[in-house]
Amino acid sequence: MTWLALLLVGCGVVDLANRQRAPRWLPPVLGAGVALVLGLLAGQTGLRLLALLVVAALVVLWSRTVARAFDGGRAWPPLLVLGGGVLLALATSGLVAPAAGPLDGWWHGLTWPLAQGVPVERALLVLGVLLLQLSTGNVVVRLALAATGTVDPARTTTQAAADPGDPSHELKGGRLLGPMERLLIVGLGLAGNLTAASIVVAAKGLLRFPELSSRKEQEQVHRLTEYFLVGSFVSWMIALGSLAILAG
Repeated sequence: MTWLALLLVGCGVVDLANRQRAPRWLPPVLGAGVALVLGLLAGQTGLRLLALLVVAALVVLWSRTVARAFDGGRAWPPLLVLGGGVLLALATSGLVAPAAGPLDGWWHGLTWPLAQGVPVERALLVLGVLLLQLSTGNVVVRLALAATGTVDPARTTTQAAADPGDPSHELKGGRLLGPMERLLIVGLGLAGNLTAASIVVAAKGLLRFPELSSRKEQEQVHRLTEYFLVGSFVSWMIALGSLAILAG
């Protein structure tokens, strides 16, 4: 799972660094750089360095295709890059030797109780999954909405960078609410209490109910309802898919 963890960490760093005023070269450089450094520290050297370079290339490709999609291009290429990269990493996970190197020594030297008995590749995977729930999850939701035609995919880069996870300006707080609910679902799942995650789903519906039940501008309400349903289900699938990866 080391390659998958590095891919998720790299993409997560890319999307955290992708801000409106940030230079366009900064996100891919940071994302690929973090993935490469962590991989080298985790002992991914020799022939495994080639696979590490492929991971870094996928991180850069994710950054570039997302930027192009937010510039008015097609939304499906970045989804294929991320989905294909995850599937490739899962399919080749049996070829990856356990992480070693300085990172492994540092991790096992920690006195933190939660670190005891946990392999460093498992810790990297948890880190990657948590990063996935943040800005990357918002970007995936935005791309899925655009790919299905739920929202206009031809938004400007400024609009997309200012609001990547909530393309509807009427629904406030989507950029914050999405990561919070995904982190809560993943946290409850790791704690072995998936049943409690249903409270998150119900609570979100109750919070949005006044907006979605307004009798004014019914056409607008229908559009927001469609956005809410598609975006919410994609967001929940990201969290549940992350739990499946951790369980595997």
